Amino acid sequence: MEQSNDISAIPQYSLSKTLLIWAAAAVPMAILGWFVAPALAHDPQKPGFERLAVLTVGLVWQFLLVVILLYRETGNLHWSTIKQRLWLNKPRSPKTGEPRSRLWWWLIPVILLTAIYEMQFGGIFNKLWVSIFPFFAEPQGFSLGAALDTPEAKTQLLTPA
Repeated sequence: MEQSNDISAIPQYSLSKTLLIWAAAAVPMAILGWFVAPALAHDPQKPGFERLAVLTVGLVWQFLLVVILLYRETGNLHWSTIKQRLWLNKPRSPKTGEPRSRLWWWLIPVILLTAIYEMQFGGIFNKLWVSIFPFFAEPQGFSLGAALDTPEAKTQLLTPA
């Protein structure tokens, strides 16, 4: 059975609706990350775990938003419908258009190159970026890496429950 990827069947949202959906996803994350997490933090200068917890709540909200939008567009939440709408299909050959599972192997070099970039060059480009645009610098105490590097975090993470 051939699945069609009929893009014309997907409704095109207006600019205002697109911005409204974007705001419904982004604004709660901003409020949770920048206001709720520091308010809940034991030490407002280091809202590490609290920030992680409230951002997880924000990600759950974004998942629910996607489910709501999918249901409104399609009228059901069957796996076949979700799979088609989110383009969770086998990659297709650009020449023939036939589904070809072995095209997934292209992900291995992409993942490796991304990891190499992050380990070797990510910090350099981040410092350069922040030197050009200092307002994009991570606020003091908001680094998850720094929060996980504290003795309290290591004790909490390494102690069996």
